[in-house]
Amino acid sequence: MILGLSVATFVMMWPALYNGQPFFFPDTADYVNAADAGVHKVTGMTSHWTQPEQSTLTTSAENHGTRVVPGKSVRAGRSIYYGTLLYLGDRAGGFWLSVGVQSLLLVLALMLVLRNLKLTAWPCLGVLVLVVALLTPAALFASFLMPDIFAGIAILACSMLISTGAPRRRRDDISWFVLLTLSLIMHTSHVVVAMLILAVSLLAYLTNYAKVSMHGLLLVGGALALAYVAGAGFNYAVTRFMGESPIMPPFITARTIEDGPGYQFLLDTCPENGFVVCGFLNRLPMSTDEFLWSHDPAHGVFGSTDDLTRRRLSHEQWPFVLAVVRHAPLAQSWASIHNALRQIFLVSVPEFQYSDEEKRDLTRETPEIYKNAMRRTAAYRGTMPIGWLSFLSFSSMVVGIAYIAWALWSADGMSSNDGGVVYRLAALVIIGVIGNAIVCATISGPHDRYQARVIWLLPMIATTLHFARHERWWRVTFSRLSRAIISN
Repeated sequence: MILGLSVATFVMMWPALYNGQPFFFPDTADYVNAADAGVHKVTGMTSHWTQPEQSTLTTSAENHGTRVVPGKSVRAGRSIYYGTLLYLGDRAGGFWLSVGVQSLLLVLALMLVLRNLKLTAWPCLGVLVLVVALLTPAALFASFLMPDIFAGIAILACSMLISTGAPRRRRDDISWFVLLTLSLIMHTSHVVVAMLILAVSLLAYLTNYAKVSMHGLLLVGGALALAYVAGAGFNYAVTRFMGESPIMPPFITARTIEDGPGYQFLLDTCPENGFVVCGFLNRLPMSTDEFLWSHDPAHGVFGSTDDLTRRRLSHEQWPFVLAVVRHAPLAQSWASIHNALRQIFLVSVPEFQYSDEEKRDLTRETPEIYKNAMRRTAAYRGTMPIGWLSFLSFSSMVVGIAYIAWALWSADGMSSNDGGVVYRLAALVIIGVIGNAIVCATISGPHDRYQARVIWLLPMIATTLHFARHERWWRVTFSRLSRAIISN
């Protein structure tokens, strides 16, 4: 088993190996700096990520994230727990430990799916790993120094726990629970998507619309509770050490303004409405990214102002959004629906070929120890086959959707499996993928990365459905192949 898992993990890491280094993103430094600052604060230890004269955590407009500058405040939205995974990978050398852990957890999730569905785990796992690693973006995100791979694992864990009808072994329940909890604490968006899956499943349970595992619902609820405790613990620690709670960027405020209804609301009601954002009306409208991250006072808001104003913008976010919805309910609803529909089909992978802007950001924010190796990578030199990888991402999505739709339409009995389980699993995964599009498009706006990070679930479920529908053929084929290999 150890040898098989090692080989499968190695296969899942092929993009990082081909690139010559795990893939960086401008936000990668934010995660590592947050963890490094925490370690420095508690132990006094320093690293090549430690900022000069650092003493406290802060928001830095220059790099869009958590930084360490005396006398400033902490920005929420960058998981200290994912930062710790990257920090440990950095300490171990080159972040290979981090992407190795991500790849291993992905492989373990695939193995658990097959085992819980009573499929021939290892032969089927080999085929499933090859499909997921070579035909979908999953391996790219497993090699990415961002928490995106955990979005798909969270959806899969929720769906598997809730859909499985037959009793599982306790260790499998524990494994899914741990995988789900880890995935949830890596990013807030994962929590929101999991809550959406839980709400839909609970409604199905209460209305007897579909067979749902109450045990699974309780486990998902427990994981969400632990994720809340983990987030509250971080907020408490920051408040105690810094004297102020973390600041959450006003993502949805920025989104409604870019969509139009938020900007129109400001034009119609400022300054009488009393919102702080009215003070920036002369700079609007602007994109969400400019609103949140630009440090240019003429072309930014949240990222270009002082801590006190940022905190006020954060606190007024929900009252502002509710006011916008009351002011233009149909316009904002249509804008959100339009964003979600666009998001569903954005599955290209441009982040794995560094743009000129990303090169500048990475060169500025990455320690010298990584820069020379980064300049030699395929992503930096522009030799990653992004066009082909994006084509595979879209094609595997289309084929996966087509096969799942056909399988659900022509559902029939399966040899030794509870056929309903795998169909319920497929339905919940689809809900999770759609939910991911809605959440990401509503909070931040349509971007390829947000949907590409979970779209691998569809061809993965399609392959699993094929295994389940033709289990006897696969079992006989693998048995004959094994005997042929042994005899030779």
